[in-house]
Amino acid sequence: MQNEYAQALNDLLVEGFRAVLQIEEQQIRSAKGIDLTINELHMLETIGRSSGGVQVKDIAKALQVTLPSVSIATQKLERKGYIVRLRGTGDRRCVRIVLTAEGERVNRIHAYFHERMVRSITDKMTEKDREVFFNAIYKLDCFFKDQLSKIENYSNDNAAKTSDGTTDTAPGPQNLTHK
Repeated sequence: MQNEYAQALNDLLVEGFRAVLQIEEQQIRSAKGIDLTINELHMLETIGRSSGGVQVKDIAKALQVTLPSVSIATQKLERKGYIVRLRGTGDRRCVRIVLTAEGERVNRIHAYFHERMVRSITDKMTEKDREVFFNAIYKLDCFFKDQLSKIENYSNDNAAKTSDGTTDTAPGPQNLTHK
């Protein structure tokens, strides 16, 4: 029974995540004149959270990607007209990235998609069902963040090992799912 449950739950998670990404992509592609990937869309979302703009390092940290990846992506987004770079008046090295009017429009479309998704999932739930659902999703989110942290720590420890020759003390990947 447990194996059937685990398999069914795994199938729901995998299919659910895939479906959200596919629907999100189709929604954006169906909107007039939007030529963005899902990753670019999520980068716009991250930039849009700050009214004063963000630096490349802030985007990289929020999306957990490398600085060079963000630099390349922001160059593409700028060429497409979704963002602009603003140089600081005091320190010209300080560059803040902000959404253009078109970037804000796309970000609103994306936010509306998520709002409709959440509303359609929860509309027919009782308050108790919403609470149970929220707590389950919260625990899932905590699990994923914990796994990412362990992977990052493992990677950082291995990077240190290779540069200074010390012994690896990080847990191996086989231990990542254990608490």
